[in-house]
Amino acid sequence: MMSFLIPSVIGTTAANYCMNIVYFDHFKTKNLLEMSMLQDPLTGLYNRNMIKNITEKSGNFFIPANIRNISCLMIDIDFFKNVNDTYGHSAGDSVILWVSEILKESVRQRDIIIRWGGEEFFILLYDCDLERSEEVAERIRKSVAVGENSICPITISAGVALHKGDKWEDTLRAADDALLKAKASGRNQVVVSRE
Repeated sequence: MMSFLIPSVIGTTAANYCMNIVYFDHFKTKNLLEMSMLQDPLTGLYNRNMIKNITEKSGNFFIPANIRNISCLMIDIDFFKNVNDTYGHSAGDSVILWVSEILKESVRQRDIIIRWGGEEFFILLYDCDLERSEEVAERIRKSVAVGENSICPITISAGVALHKGDKWEDTLRAADDALLKAKASGRNQVVVSRE
């Protein structure tokens, strides 16, 4: 009887061990895939897909219940096409990385930075009213304008909007409209949506 029991225990233990390895590998792969769907490969920032997690009911954990104000900053690197055309795409990537580092240094850890696409970035500032958000955007703009990178002088334009609890699309549109006004007014400036 013992001769049958020992192989059975060893076999069960080995099977459990193998199942745990398979499960852990599957879990790790699933998490990596999910993260890659939300992360920009160049900067390591969140990508545009993250906004769906924030704005849909299933993503509410990104917005704590005790938050009073949420501001949105839409930021664009001025004349970025010229950087790519003059210095090449790897230089353009270096500029994007440089700007993303300034953004990370300029906001709090709980704020969310998203690489919106190309040379555009989107930032959610929690517990930040419109006046304070304008100050943050202006500080970022100045940091980029006076900062030194290895490629060429860079400036940014920014649009700022306050989320008023209505549709996120309206807030995004307001920030984007403010950004377009900043670009149309000569760039290298911050425009606040007062709507």
